[in-house]
Amino acid sequence: LKDEQNQPLSSLFGVGWDGKFFVFVRFREGIWDPLEPQEVNKHSTQQFLWALFNLGQKGKPFLPEYLAGDFGAAEGSVATEGVRALYDAITTTEHPKAQTFFKQWKILFGEVCGYDVDNPSDKMKKLAASYGLAPAKIKPAELLFALHTYYALFMKLLASEIVAFFHQLPTPRKKIISSPTSAKLQREMEDLESGSIFRHLNITNFLEGDLFAWYTAVWTDGIESLVRKMATTLDHYNPGTFSEEPTRSRDLLKKLYQQLFPKSVRHDLGEYYTPDWLAEHVLNELGYTGDPDKRLLDPACGSGTFLVMAITRIKSAEEEAKKTGKKVLVDLFETGGGSTQAPEEKERKK
Repeated sequence: LKDEQNQPLSSLFGVGWDGKFFVFVRFREGIWDPLEPQEVNKHSTQQFLWALFNLGQKGKPFLPEYLAGDFGAAEGSVATEGVRALYDAITTTEHPKAQTFFKQWKILFGEVCGYDVDNPSDKMKKLAASYGLAPAKIKPAELLFALHTYYALFMKLLASEIVAFFHQLPTPRKKIISSPTSAKLQREMEDLESGSIFRHLNITNFLEGDLFAWYTAVWTDGIESLVRKMATTLDHYNPGTFSEEPTRSRDLLKKLYQQLFPKSVRHDLGEYYTPDWLAEHVLNELGYTGDPDKRLLDPACGSGTFLVMAITRIKSAEEEAKKTGKKVLVDLFETGGGSTQAPEEKERKK
């Protein structure tokens, strides 16, 4: 097809089928990207039909407007169905792990924002209606917890997708899509929530104990459907676009979060986004030019606007130093609760 019909390989989607199994393959970023053989069932057949529908597409770029459109709170979207499934699960479950995580979140959230999460205000009722829930019977705390869980789940899948692509690791997306049963999918999500893919990079204590991992303990058909739809929708994106023009995808999550939480609700919760121009102005006022020996603290870090811009300045300083023949060393390290590192630990990280 490439030679005879001048079709670029990246525009093709390959399917093998013997009546019992599907094999799917794409050509992305110069290499073949096959999935493991999948038993023919409603999930693999659905993927096959979607592949036909999207035939010829290289894959969407990871841009804020696309993610907000696919994963935001539009009617009939992944979010509306998913949040309802999570809300139904947390309001009906008696599982001790889920209830403990919810109660702990409720305490922490109340301390941070000072908002009465048990008060079904008019704004919370309006938020409930936007997700297809009965406003008169809404439980605000459970709704906010379901929304935060949905958002956290999306971020985990997105982060694992980026890590897997740039470090050539097996992506959880493939395992999720090819999971033949609900039980197998549940195990895959438990593995993701334990931080498995990040341990490949020696990143430990990441995701372990996350309050928003409660859903794996109360696994339902609705939650299974949410996870599969998230993974399938992400499969329409091309991770290679991160490296094509990184600045275009600098703040992927801001628009999505604003889609999930209306402005009036965000402001009631004390949440305000710092505009890019204001963050730039503050860094200029600080005189921060990207010196890696100087530290920055963002005490109200949301989407990381200040930190992302600081990292951008550090990278610019590195590039400028290379041009002038100098060398800039940047030490990236973790700190925990003000603890100090032992000398041998410092030497190891050095």
